[in-house]
Amino acid sequence: MKTEVIDTKSRVRKLRKKLKLTQEAFGNSIGMSKSNVCNIESGLVSLREGNIDLICEKYHVNQNWLLNGEGEMFVELSEDDELGILIGEFLAEDDPYKKKIIKTMLSLKDEDWMLIQRLMQKFKD
Repeated sequence: MKTEVIDTKSRVRKLRKKLKLTQEAFGNSIGMSKSNVCNIESGLVSLREGNIDLICEKYHVNQNWLLNGEGEMFVELSEDDELGILIGEFLAEDDPYKKKIIKTMLSLKDEDWMLIQRLMQKFKD
């Protein structure tokens, strides 16, 4: 059991650092205090099932990796799944400026989209 805690704590720390989050920011994102994240990373306490679920859902973490160190850190998402997540996050925001931009983009005609596509290709090149 102690080995499991040690491995999990290092994976939590590794994940948090990969996400470039402080303990406080990581904790806030999943409803946990900075001190609780610190205690988990120190191996003083174990992750609760609810926290595991929140981490995996919010950051698309492979639960088997988090718990057992097996597989990839992140779950690979299809383009449609990724777009769905981004749209959900966008709708949850309360930013009228962003919503105005998206509304305008959605009302574009096909030839306007072709122009944008050509411009994006020029930026890429």
